[in-house]
Amino acid sequence: MIHARKNQGEILILVHEVATSPDPMHPTPCARGMVMNPDPVIYPASQTILRSRNGYLSLMSSEFPGIFTLHVSARQFVAALVFGILAALTLFSGLFVPLGHGLMAEPSEVFVTLGAALSGPFGGLVIGLLQGVVYAPERNIPSHMLAGFLWGAWYAVLFSWSQGKGRWARAALWAVSIPVYYYVLLLPLHLLIASATLGVPFIPLFAETAQGIFPEVVFTLLVTSLVIVVLPERWAAPLG
Repeated sequence: MIHARKNQGEILILVHEVATSPDPMHPTPCARGMVMNPDPVIYPASQTILRSRNGYLSLMSSEFPGIFTLHVSARQFVAALVFGILAALTLFSGLFVPLGHGLMAEPSEVFVTLGAALSGPFGGLVIGLLQGVVYAPERNIPSHMLAGFLWGAWYAVLFSWSQGKGRWARAALWAVSIPVYYYVLLLPLHLLIASATLGVPFIPLFAETAQGIFPEVVFTLLVTSLVIVVLPERWAAPLG
């Protein structure tokens, strides 16, 4: 018999009874004996405990429940609207943050990345739509919706991995992922569309743009990583 008790992110398993079999690969009916386990077995709360009929204890991972379902909660939708509107207003206002030596950063991606992370992949679609509609929507909408969706999905994996490792580990992985957001998830589709519509070769356009937005990448990386560091664990979790 197995008793489970959930406590502060862990599941405490007390195995009171187990079934034995001479051949684990071909279990056969056998006598049951009461075996008291003096040391509890502790598993992460993200795992679902299953017990088969032959008495063997098994685990089934459920680390990312509902990430790719079509259901979007009210909290996710509201968060996506708020972050999407903030990103759109920032872009529409023409706000730039001076970084010194003539370098400037456009800060709307701060709201896109944080909002997609907290509201999930489908929230990222909403944020990408709202941010992309402000300027050059023919290339900004599809590229930001794709990037927002993939970033929201990635953060769910990132957050799950970082549980128990501390906020600094989470922020470090977030920081090294921000360049991937820009140079892998966002820019390629954006510039492919721009290349096709403007008649400009893609590779020179990508190289020039990648260099030009580097100050913005650094700004977004520093600001969002700081937010990830200071957020308490429960506030840093993706909304459900």
